[in-house]
Amino acid sequence: MILSRTFSRLLSVFTLAGLSIASATTVTTPDNGDVFLGVRASGGQGSGVSLLINLADDTALKNAAAGSTQSLGNFEAALTTAFGANWATRSDVSWGVFGARNLTNPVVYGSRPQSPVGFPATAYAEQDLTQRTSTKNQVVSVTEAYALLDQFSSSANIALQTNSLNSGSYSFQVGAAGTTDFGSLSQWTTIEGDFSAGVSGTVLDFFLYGGTPSLPATSRLGSFEISSTGAVSFTRALPAGVAGIKFAAAAFHADEDDGHVTLTFRRTDDVSAAVSATFSTVNDSALAGTDYTAQSNVTVSFAINEFEKTVQVPVQDRAGISASRSFNVTLANASSGAQLVSPSSATVTINDTDSEVQFTSATASLRALNVLNQENTVELTVNRLGNLTEAATVNASIGVSSTLSNGTHFTFTSPTQIEFIAGDNSETIEIPLSSIPANVLPGTIVVTLGSPTGTSLGTIASSTVTVLPNSGEIAFSSATFTANAVTAANVPNVATVTLTRTNGTVGSASVNVASTGGTLTSGTHYVALADPTTVTFADGVSSASFDIQLNAISAGLIASGASIDLALSSPTNSATIGTQATATLTITGTPGSISISAASYNVREEIGTFQLPLVRTGGTTGAVSVTVSTTAGTATAGTDFTAITNQVVTFAEGVSTVNVPVTILNTVANEPNELFTVTISGASAVGTTSATLRILDADAAAPTLTLTAPKAGSKVTGNATVNLVGSAKDNKELASIQLQFNGAAAVNVPFTLDAKGVPSFTFPVTAQRGTNIAVLRAYDFRGNASAAVSVNFIFDDPFAPLAGTYKGLARPSETTVPSHSNNGLVDIAVTAAGSFSGKLTIDGLVLPFSGVIGNNGIARIGASGVDKFRVERPNKPAFEISFALDLSSTPGVKRITGTVTEYRRATLVGTSSLTAERAGFGKTASVPANYTGNKGAYTFVVPVQPQSSAFNAQDYPQGDGVGTATVKADGSVTLAGTLADGTKFTASSVLWANLSLPLYVELYAKAGSFGGTITFNDLLPASDFSGTNLFWFRPYQNLQHYPYGWPEGLATVLNGAKYVVGATSSLGTLPPANADLGNAALEFTDGLLSEDVTKAVNVDVKDKATNAPVADKSFSLSITQASGLFSGKFTHTDGTQPAFSGVVYQKGSQRGGYGHFLSSTPKVRDGTGEAGAVTLSPRQ
Repeated sequence: MILSRTFSRLLSVFTLAGLSIASATTVTTPDNGDVFLGVRASGGQGSGVSLLINLADDTALKNAAAGSTQSLGNFEAALTTAFGANWATRSDVSWGVFGARNLTNPVVYGSRPQSPVGFPATAYAEQDLTQRTSTKNQVVSVTEAYALLDQFSSSANIALQTNSLNSGSYSFQVGAAGTTDFGSLSQWTTIEGDFSAGVSGTVLDFFLYGGTPSLPATSRLGSFEISSTGAVSFTRALPAGVAGIKFAAAAFHADEDDGHVTLTFRRTDDVSAAVSATFSTVNDSALAGTDYTAQSNVTVSFAINEFEKTVQVPVQDRAGISASRSFNVTLANASSGAQLVSPSSATVTINDTDSEVQFTSATASLRALNVLNQENTVELTVNRLGNLTEAATVNASIGVSSTLSNGTHFTFTSPTQIEFIAGDNSETIEIPLSSIPANVLPGTIVVTLGSPTGTSLGTIASSTVTVLPNSGEIAFSSATFTANAVTAANVPNVATVTLTRTNGTVGSASVNVASTGGTLTSGTHYVALADPTTVTFADGVSSASFDIQLNAISAGLIASGASIDLALSSPTNSATIGTQATATLTITGTPGSISISAASYNVREEIGTFQLPLVRTGGTTGAVSVTVSTTAGTATAGTDFTAITNQVVTFAEGVSTVNVPVTILNTVANEPNELFTVTISGASAVGTTSATLRILDADAAAPTLTLTAPKAGSKVTGNATVNLVGSAKDNKELASIQLQFNGAAAVNVPFTLDAKGVPSFTFPVTAQRGTNIAVLRAYDFRGNASAAVSVNFIFDDPFAPLAGTYKGLARPSETTVPSHSNNGLVDIAVTAAGSFSGKLTIDGLVLPFSGVIGNNGIARIGASGVDKFRVERPNKPAFEISFALDLSSTPGVKRITGTVTEYRRATLVGTSSLTAERAGFGKTASVPANYTGNKGAYTFVVPVQPQSSAFNAQDYPQGDGVGTATVKADGSVTLAGTLADGTKFTASSVLWANLSLPLYVELYAKAGSFGGTITFNDLLPASDFSGTNLFWFRPYQNLQHYPYGWPEGLATVLNGAKYVVGATSSLGTLPPANADLGNAALEFTDGLLSEDVTKAVNVDVKDKATNAPVADKSFSLSITQASGLFSGKFTHTDGTQPAFSGVVYQKGSQRGGYGHFLSSTPKVRDGTGEAGAVTLSPRQ
């Protein structure tokens, strides 16, 4: 490779000379055959340098497909840096392309400009070997010099060379001043073109000069073009004698009013013969017949040496504004000696030239004043749409339909010409408003457009502006406001200040209020106003107010003048501030009034001195006084109390309470309670001016109370109003009778005194359905209380049809974590008299309770009839139980619902919902016969269920629990079974009317449980009874299998089916017996098996099982046909022989045998035992 070897030689020379080369920033070393672009300027910016660009390897150019165009890079940044941003239009900037290959018989490359552009350049004369070698040497001189240059414009293939007079200088080699330039040695006139006509005015044809030493040859490889953005491209020449036909550009444009668009066609490469092609148009957004005249296969012909043709296609002017639209033109049918080259299609865009002017909207509105409360200005926007390339004008005038007057209410020169310069799409009309009287508002200004030039009027050529009324003037309603410092209750007052809005109330408006001074201190004497404090007037509202919360203010400050200065600011929504923009709030004080704090007092005779409180309300300004006197009643002055006569009691300024001492005398033993009166008088005495004092004699005896009606246990029908009738006695004086009815808060029962002074009462209460409980107590004035007297009576007796035994479950609520201690069984017996007794079986305990069914069915306990009662648990917190019996008349509903709540101290631990229903069947009502056939026999399966992510499969049994059940006509149900961990259980329950029953079984020495609600329904395809959401709790046990148990509970299900002994096996119709394969399969899975175990067995119609083959002694199977239970042993993969058990299930697609087995227990327990599954099914 000539270039790389030459460069290596230069490097060797530099190294021998002891020189170093900073190669880190030099350009990439060129290769043999690389093609270069040179750019230079003969004057102006860049005149002292040449830009050298290594474009490509000559092979890539020569091997390009004929007619193809390839991009060689974008060099705009380098060109702009070297020659300025206007490089593409400078006549003094030239560009040329050159290259060379081979040491011997070299090939050289050179460009020559097309003149004119589009006409192929004439090739240079062929060069013999001497000429080509000379030219090659000049090229190598330039490329060797290039290889030593630094990179330019951050590119490893671009360098900037300083012009000089030596063979390595590109400028020297191509310049006319050089003696060894390309021209003189190579007989090349020039390889360069310039940009005097822009980038579209210069194309360089690229020639190869080669051949043999004795027979030189010249060929045109193609042409180079450069865009205004510095993108260089190369188009490979067509084969010799072939002309290319193309569009001169990929896009053409015309204005719609031009009448036509001119299409330019170019011929490339060969021009020695006449050629032709056709073109046609295709619709895009432009439509033939509407926007242009369609063309089809129109012939474009080129004569010899003719390289450019133009054809005009008519275009139409579409009325009105529309978007620019386009259609496509395509070339086809190139004649012999020609082919189509890119671009062979083009887009023609028809530019819309119409424009319109119009207002943005036909209506507008504004208020007469702006937000600064100054006269407003109307602003209307006139828009110009469509073609904006030309200037245009339109006149704006005030219409005669305006209700406001030009020159009086607003100022506008009518008409006013609006000018649009080229490119301008909108202008604004401004109409200043004058001061407009409120009585002419709202008013209108109509503005119209007319006399357009250079444009036309749009649809909105008129706009009506409505000027709205002002939002009024806001001011204080008065210059001064006053408020008392305190209320009548002697607490700091709230001062209210009012504002008014006049001269208009249109729209909402607001104003800010601030305290600006005064003798009172913000934040000390009154609560500081918010900053800002905004008072808002709603639309149409003319008055508003705000409050100032006062704090305690001393009487002295009030006396010297207490005030708050206020001011308005910042009105909104065109409102203004009126004349009264400030105001003063004065805080005044009053002497107030004095009263006795209560009308009566009970005073124990042993007290000695009683302090009678007098209170001063409504103000404490100044000193005030009253006169106090006593008057004897049944109490005697001098014996029972010390008389007070016209005693003056004074309240100093600021004082609101004074106690008056009253002396009580204890001189007579065992006397009745006695009364006397204390009175205050004077101008300041207001309100309670007299009080009765009752002197209470020493007394420890409690009152007695007797209730005569209603009788205990009586039944009331008809009117729900029931009178409580009775009497009470006290050795001194009865104070009150209190009633607590059906657990409600206590109320006072009025009583009267008979002729003998005995208190009696008749008090009506409204009874509620069920048992009602009334509890009464009598109290004397010393607080001694009688024993509670209670009575139960029944209203609208509901109990006879509801009496019976109720059984149900307690299940935890959704927010309570399930456990053995919150799942339980409840049994409640309700009598026809409305009493009940029951027990809660839960957490290993049986907890009894009893009471009566109270009002509305609420269970009540004890003499006072509380509706929540505690059930104690040994060594654990008690349960709190509440429930109610449904007393509704809904047919078939016999239900008790309630809650069982557990607390730990005052913290709620958990809540369980209690639901129990009365047995639905018995002597008078039998279970439907379809459930009691075949002696009511059923089998059931508790299949293994996937559990939460807290469990692995090894944590709980993978086998199925099994059992049998019996249903009797009286609704009693018994179940006996074995869970999959080997735990046996029995249970009994009763069916509710809806054919459901509660199942609850205590297990593991009452430390665990199993149960849930079971529902019978023989219409289901896969079961006759089932239970979902069943619970199974097992505690920790020191056992081989599952020692950690599942105290958090397993969620499981239960499926049951009728069991019938028929003429076939309990498994159903089986295949014929087979001595080797059997007619049934016994399969074992999980339970620590290393692999599943399957055994063949023959089962006859009596369910006798025979191993298949008989010689297989690795298992045994026994089926009890009468019950459906089966059992046996099998050889485990660990060599042991664990027992298994199961049951035959006879319904649906799951018909077959199911059960479980436990892995064997080693001599030394390790707690790793597991339960596996057993299935028995017909042979497939």
